[in-house]
Amino acid sequence: TIIDIESSGGLKVLAVNILGKFLGHRDNNMKYVALGALTKVIKGGDPKSVQRHKAVILQCIRDADSSIRKRALALALGLCTRENVEAYVSTLLEMVCDDFDDGDRKQLTRALCELVERFSLSHKWYIDVLVSVLVSHGGVYVPETSIRGLVCSI
Repeated sequence: TIIDIESSGGLKVLAVNILGKFLGHRDNNMKYVALGALTKVIKGGDPKSVQRHKAVILQCIRDADSSIRKRALALALGLCTRENVEAYVSTLLEMVCDDFDDGDRKQLTRALCELVERFSLSHKWYIDVLVSVLVSHGGVYVPETSIRGLVCSI
């Protein structure tokens, strides 16, 4: 595939843009395949080209199909860096209160805790986000290690 070929970046950007269009399609199979291919692009070391589709990827986390939500969340986690983590975390915090089933809320909560611990911007930000997660609907799913880290940092 174009993604696997070691060639100029132009072909990969073209492929990523086409995959980004698939994310907005009504057919869940197309979304599922596109999310998997975009994850492959990130693992191949080219997250910047995928970053342009951040808004659509975050919309996919709210999709009615659980498999789409899981793939989109994994892709969003792969796109996080120290520079953009605050935007991702604030969007994901809003989603914790959405009408997800327990399994998806647990996965989303654990992802938030992982991001906060991996990319802690400041001591205050770390505490604020973890407290927000605890008081939200996802609070019961916060891992013990995150609670322990929060208590130790206070």
